[in-house]
Amino acid sequence: MISLGMRNPFIDDMSISYFPTVFGTLAIEDDGEYVTRILLQEGEGEPTDVALRAFAEMSEYLSGERRAFDFKIRPDGTDFQKRVWKAISGIPYGETRTYAQIAEGAGRREAARAAGSACGANPVIIAIPCHRVVRSDGSTGDYLYGAEMKESLLRLERGY
Repeated sequence: MISLGMRNPFIDDMSISYFPTVFGTLAIEDDGEYVTRILLQEGEGEPTDVALRAFAEMSEYLSGERRAFDFKIRPDGTDFQKRVWKAISGIPYGETRTYAQIAEGAGRREAARAAGSACGANPVIIAIPCHRVVRSDGSTGDYLYGAEMKESLLRLERGY
């Protein structure tokens, strides 16, 4: 289960580590304890221990060997975004929920579009599985890194 940590104002030394994946280069930002962002971005540098652990778990997930993550995350966002991300984190592996269901889980039933915007602002892709959020008609909807990646992640989870 993902642990949503609180920001420590005394830790502001962020590191970004880069790892190749089937989707492109995964950039993992961490503060020495928590992963704060995971995104697709080119770069290079020495990986940190926190990022190495996160990447190992991500690799296991992408190969179908892992269904949940144990590394700690601390995404930065508004209170509503954090409630949305927490609701999304509760979607079981291989299942989906609609934007409306996520909005309701975040305490604002009428805010499906805002929940969709929070999905688009997700700073920790895959670990906060916004790819599991679909439109009410069952279609996949938008995804920051494209519909093909979202559909690939959903197929991966359905296959295991």
